[in-house]
Amino acid sequence: MKSEPSDDSLLKVIPVYHSKPEDGALYLLQHPTQVESTWNMDGFITSAKLRPSCHQLELEQMIENNQVYNSSMGQQLALNVDGVHRNHRDDSDNSFPSGLMDKSVLRSEGSVEDIDRYCVGELIPGLGLVLAPLSAMLPLRSALDYLDQADSRVKKEKKAEEEAEEGTRSEDATRAVTVRFERPENDRMRNARERSFLHHQRKIMEEPWVKLQYSGFGDSYGEHMRQLT
Repeated sequence: MKSEPSDDSLLKVIPVYHSKPEDGALYLLQHPTQVESTWNMDGFITSAKLRPSCHQLELEQMIENNQVYNSSMGQQLALNVDGVHRNHRDDSDNSFPSGLMDKSVLRSEGSVEDIDRYCVGELIPGLGLVLAPLSAMLPLRSALDYLDQADSRVKKEKKAEEEAEEGTRSEDATRAVTVRFERPENDRMRNARERSFLHHQRKIMEEPWVKLQYSGFGDSYGEHMRQLT
């Protein structure tokens, strides 16, 4: 009995190389929006920093002041954040030194789980397929810290006005004081606290930032480092 010829024939043998994790950290970034070209944002990244243990990455990018930019709204947002006394402070103490909301921040809040199943591959002519395991997959989100800063500034100004009004009153006025005593913390309460969102955020804030050098797609330094690997 003759066997029928199989269409699943071997076309080509390609060597496969797998890099080791200790060769360097490799992060895959998931951007919040899809643009015409993924690499259009490269020229707008002004700074980058990372908290390696908690996989928190932060990219600061410029907002281009072009024909579609609403300058009056940009000025109002900057005023809401930095306040009317912004000119009496150093530029480093203002969120928007130019007086316009001319920058935004992309930030990740941790890595996708089960990252061990993913890797990045490149088919290099004359060499073969090179696979590199991912260290983390980081979904980026727009950080809206400037809204919190604006709210905090309004509260501080309101509190300062109230304290100024109270200062005009008699300092001998009787005030009610509320005293609260904290209960001793047992193991169950401590475990619940450690699992809480605030405790998680506190642990993230305790880790120092590591400043990064950002090299865009096609950058000579990035191309040189890629060739070394």
